[in-house]
Amino acid sequence: MTQNQWIVKGIQPFIIIIFFVLSSPTIVQLTQSNFLTKLLIPILFLLIILLYILTTKAFFSVKGFVCLVLFLLLVGFSIASSPSYSVTSEIKSTLVRYLPFLFMFIILWLRPITKHKIGDRHFLLVVYFGLIESVLGIFQFVLKSPLLPTSINGQQIVSSIYYIVGQGGTGDSSLLNANYLVRASGTMGSGLGLGILCLCCIAIIEMWPHTKWRNMIRGVFYLTSFLTLTSTIIVGLSFYIITKRVYKEKQFLYKWTYYSLWFIGLVSQWIISKIPDSIFEKLPSLLSRFDGIKYYESVLSFGTKNILIGQNFSNRWQNLANATMNINGRYVVDNFFMYIFFDLGLLGLLIIFIAHRQTFVQSLREDQYILASLSLSILIIGFANNISYAVGIAGFITLCSLNKSPDAYENLKEKNNLL
Repeated sequence: MTQNQWIVKGIQPFIIIIFFVLSSPTIVQLTQSNFLTKLLIPILFLLIILLYILTTKAFFSVKGFVCLVLFLLLVGFSIASSPSYSVTSEIKSTLVRYLPFLFMFIILWLRPITKHKIGDRHFLLVVYFGLIESVLGIFQFVLKSPLLPTSINGQQIVSSIYYIVGQGGTGDSSLLNANYLVRASGTMGSGLGLGILCLCCIAIIEMWPHTKWRNMIRGVFYLTSFLTLTSTIIVGLSFYIITKRVYKEKQFLYKWTYYSLWFIGLVSQWIISKIPDSIFEKLPSLLSRFDGIKYYESVLSFGTKNILIGQNFSNRWQNLANATMNINGRYVVDNFFMYIFFDLGLLGLLIIFIAHRQTFVQSLREDQYILASLSLSILIIGFANNISYAVGIAGFITLCSLNKSPDAYENLKEKNNLL
């Protein structure tokens, strides 16, 4: 392996770690978000430029290029049609929010080919980062203490980090009683954030050679995932294990599940509108999620234009939200598909679907079923949480893990299928 290839392999995990850092409200708030964003965003683009400078071979995808261009245009049109304050500022903040998707589009458009030897531990730095976060999360659970600030200037910067047995999650320490636990969250700001990181790390290390060291690390990530006390993470992890072991190499099962999840996601609004609240009276967590979606449906408009290009929801939601300033009591859209629909409309969902599908199908073509299971599990979690950043990160990890041998696409038919 050449020196350039080693550097390229080192750049990719740094990009992923920066994505997770930017998604962490704890890190961002403690380091002052404006400074961190201004520092890390240029570093990200310098890294991606350096990656291409050092790459000697790359596959070109027309779909990736088209998705990138259309996504950028859609963001501009969506914000211009429903501005909240400054169109320029809102375009910048939206692009930062969707950075993992943008990088997924870029890598899909021009995919660097890196030779990997048998026994390579790809994304080792990401796993080390995940281990540090996991150990911190385990200590948080065992000591029943967040160990880090949970608020700044009276504003909470974590989401439901406490878990009251029999009642559910809360971020308000004044509501705690004797029967409370602290979720493992590390610096990710929530059990969900740390759980997503652990799930990605589990998929990464399961692509490594079988060793006792690998199994021990995987055990730490499994343990941490359960200590997040986050039902969606446990469901997503269970789904990952089931698909990986039951589906094995049955590509039609993977594809059928994938298309089914996206179809259900696309009709989520219609399904939710038909479900009576009485069904979920004994499931307050689900009821609160449906209440949030129904609330925003009542304050948003759904003309043809808004359905197609969205309503700049990511920059307007706080003005549309209910009055409470407590992030744990405020209505939110805890559904990836609905959030994208409110923000960028059906066209936004379609662009993301096309790019994500291309990534998913290519993982199956190269028999990377672990990565396919990761994609499915992230989508499952997306039904109960807005995790657009996680969908983008998982797609980026998948694309950077493909083409592990220089003859991966010797077959001309496979080459043509990429475009």
